[in-house]
Amino acid sequence: MKCIIYGLSTCRQQIESYLNDNITVLGYSDSFANLESYNGKKFYRPNELLSIEFDKIIIAINKVVDCIEVEKRLDKLGIQNSKIIPMYKFLKYMYKLKKSDSLIDSILQDEKPNLEGMILGLSYGAIGIVPKYLDLNFYNFARGSQDLYYSLIQLKYIKNNYKDKISDLKYVVLDMYTYTYFNYDVSLTKNAFDFIYYNGFEKYTHNLSDNVNFSRELIDNITLDLNKQEELIFDNVFKRDYIVREDMRYYFNKEEINNILDKEEIKRYNINPLGYSSIEKNIYTNTEKENIRYFENILKEILEIDSNIQILLVLIPRHKVKEDKMKSIESKWKYRFYEIISQTKKKYNFEVLDFKEIEEISSVRSNYSDLEHLNYNGAIKFTKLLSQYLK
Repeated sequence: MKCIIYGLSTCRQQIESYLNDNITVLGYSDSFANLESYNGKKFYRPNELLSIEFDKIIIAINKVVDCIEVEKRLDKLGIQNSKIIPMYKFLKYMYKLKKSDSLIDSILQDEKPNLEGMILGLSYGAIGIVPKYLDLNFYNFARGSQDLYYSLIQLKYIKNNYKDKISDLKYVVLDMYTYTYFNYDVSLTKNAFDFIYYNGFEKYTHNLSDNVNFSRELIDNITLDLNKQEELIFDNVFKRDYIVREDMRYYFNKEEINNILDKEEIKRYNINPLGYSSIEKNIYTNTEKENIRYFENILKEILEIDSNIQILLVLIPRHKVKEDKMKSIESKWKYRFYEIISQTKKKYNFEVLDFKEIEEISSVRSNYSDLEHLNYNGAIKFTKLLSQYLK
């Protein structure tokens, strides 16, 4: 089977690593590049694509919105829709194989013992906490970019559908990202569509209709899903065994375990640190009010399971270089964060474990894969540290 890769970004390498052995990459194309060859293959300008014979054209562009725009462009050129494989549909297929868009079911439907602990939150917790290094039977349900609203949705789903599986629950760890977490609503960010689509939250779009980053047409099409014919095509094009993780409950594939933060990345950040994000620069009062309500609902839902469950709010450290650069702007957020915590503790029983100043973790480059996230070895060290606090 002959294919063209459309798009020259880094995800092009990911796509190629997943291709079956019977797939031949004829060449590459892109909307903007003006090349004769690329990666040792012929480069085709978009208007040249109709003049060659190929079976599939794979759009190697991560962002759903940009991928859809290229789909439309190829359609206008006269390329049959059946020949086009957009990256966002491949990723949906990949997530389905990993069962990460129905992660709760894939974990809780098996015959393993009941949960004694669960982890909710976003990428810091998803990557930074390794359940098997906690003494009890912990499951990690955290997902990249997840806010408090979607953690609440997860928790309610577990309570409603797996009451028997949580009857022995003793701990809930809630990854709180950093001090701006109450100011964060993923449905209003540029990553909203990707987060909702890839994680199977199409029924829970939250404030997406108010998101100025997306057109009404795109929002209305959020229920786009794979049909059986597309899944069969993907089965023929991509290696299923390579896609599925060894352990559905944890983030890392084997090839991701040894990633270590590059010294040059630290140098570049020291010289030219990235600007502050909008949630760091602006106070979104409505978002904060909503999140305080969701946070209290999470606490209430947990304690309804069993009033003796210990709830731990965890803040996982970024690399020290990042933490140090962020201190000036985060000082006001830290005060605001702990004001909310203080008020909430008057009504609910929980503890805060703030590890952001723990330099035995944050100062060691080999603990991190980038300035934000722990790597596998760092996650093991952090989890063992967390385990001491659980004891």
